[in-house]
Amino acid sequence: MLAEGEEREKSNPRKRYRIVNRSASSFIKRVPRFGGNETICNDESSPCPALVILYARLGLHRYNLLQEENLQLSSVKKYNQSTHSAACSYHITLDTIGLTALQPFETSLYEISSGKLALSCRIARPLGETTIDVIKRCSSSLYKNFSPINTMPDWPPENPFEHSKLLNYYELQEDNDWIRLYLELAVATTNRGTIRDLDDLSNLKIIQVAIDTTPQDVDLVFNRTYFAIVYIQYKDSCEARVGKDVDRVAIVRRAFDEQRGCFSLVGKTLRLPKE
Repeated sequence: MLAEGEEREKSNPRKRYRIVNRSASSFIKRVPRFGGNETICNDESSPCPALVILYARLGLHRYNLLQEENLQLSSVKKYNQSTHSAACSYHITLDTIGLTALQPFETSLYEISSGKLALSCRIARPLGETTIDVIKRCSSSLYKNFSPINTMPDWPPENPFEHSKLLNYYELQEDNDWIRLYLELAVATTNRGTIRDLDDLSNLKIIQVAIDTTPQDVDLVFNRTYFAIVYIQYKDSCEARVGKDVDRVAIVRRAFDEQRGCFSLVGKTLRLPKE
């Protein structure tokens, strides 16, 4: 079963995103509030990195799913990236498209581990809204104790495309752009060296998708309403990434710790197991 929020989050597949800013060029400066470097995005002289765009979309997905909204990404304005370790934290300011006009938005997330799909989104809200000190409650040191990072999802003994809910063609094309997002995040986070912009992900072709929402052996702090393991069978024709193993599967585990406000994605890609 798909969560109600997912059914509401509808958008056209393979959208392009404008990365714009009023300034004529990009610049970097130190920002005390979030630490690290702040980068202003500009469409022509300094386009926003593909990974930052994907992280911005993940923040919107979190908000849409939990709040049952349907905001869409219009443009990334700026982002702040930490520099103290290989696994970075990001604070991203963006414009979203709502029912009426553009709405400023902010999202904050961190990489639990570098070079893997291991992300926790701790803030996703319209710019200016305030919440309880969620950054402290969802800090990296605290959340590692509750994240399923130590139990990366594996290929199950039974073929999930035969024993889990399969999405039909219409669902894949119209209703579930978040599935494409999960796939692109899984590929981009584990293949940073080959991903320069979103065009480098355009050759990913989804074949079929199965979603397992049955109870799992996970910590009770996770809200089971939003817990899911998503299996995405796809083809990747980029030889630099996969060699000759073009038939692949992405396994993504989604969890939400309601007490701490932490929304996480953990997963990996692998060659499609043979029967």
